[in-house]
Amino acid sequence: MLGRTHYKVGIAVYIVLTIAFSTSGINLLKIMNSNFNITIMGIFAAAIGGLFPDVDSKHSLVNQKNPLSKIILKTMEVTGALANFLFVGVFIILIFGIIFALTQHLKLSKEIYVMALLVGLLFLSFSVMRKFYKFVSINIVHIVYIIIGTTIVAYNFLYVNDIGIYLIAILLMIMTFFKHRTFTHSIEAWLAFSFGAIHIASKFHHTDVGVAFSLGYFSHLYLADFLTVEGVSISFLFYTLHKKRIIKNKFFKTIISLLGKKHSLKLMKTGSDAGNRFELVYTVIWALLAVGSFLLTTQVI
Repeated sequence: MLGRTHYKVGIAVYIVLTIAFSTSGINLLKIMNSNFNITIMGIFAAAIGGLFPDVDSKHSLVNQKNPLSKIILKTMEVTGALANFLFVGVFIILIFGIIFALTQHLKLSKEIYVMALLVGLLFLSFSVMRKFYKFVSINIVHIVYIIIGTTIVAYNFLYVNDIGIYLIAILLMIMTFFKHRTFTHSIEAWLAFSFGAIHIASKFHHTDVGVAFSLGYFSHLYLADFLTVEGVSISFLFYTLHKKRIIKNKFFKTIISLLGKKHSLKLMKTGSDAGNRFELVYTVIWALLAVGSFLLTTQVI
């Protein structure tokens, strides 16, 4: 499904389940000594959680709205435009310099060789810079999350020194190197990032915000993408084993196939006209459930 659907459904799921748990007397966070109520931070965390599994895609909403991606690409664009301007200017100056030198000397002087060398170096540096810009543009997602992960590692080393934060930072740095809808769309990633979000949020005495992120993440996988033609696999580990066909035993192959294959209800195709209409209706249904839950709660109170 599209990003705009994922974050809306994530928020709605957070609201519906929060109200359901609070009215039923079930407190998921009782053992953590934290309240589980609807908050602005919780809504924001649920929205981020709803978008987060698509971090492995350059074109996803979560990456398009990532300010660090925008800063890096904008810097590269400005640098590229400035380099183009300087390249043209210096190139023109050098060409005129060579022409002038040729008109002044019948024989090739050392100045002409120097100018020719400068022109060659200019072309080489411009070519290298263009390739570097292309490399950054193609790998912007990897670069962004490596920077984020490295920053977290450095901060954690200097001020916190928490093993859990180290593990999350490492996951952030490597997660984008997997294909779309593989690792980040698995139960392992959901559990890992849910643990990370709850662990970090608990340090600020807002465990409920971490849970909100987890609910948003869950909604992306099993209440949204599971409905699409593309589907999601249950386990990344078993997905990898299924793809590599390492196991030969029939019984284990069946288990691996069951847990590793991508499953879906095939109700819609992302990006199609019919799919867009389905997403609109699906979003409205979840919005009505959220509003209905809220109104029901106020009546009970």
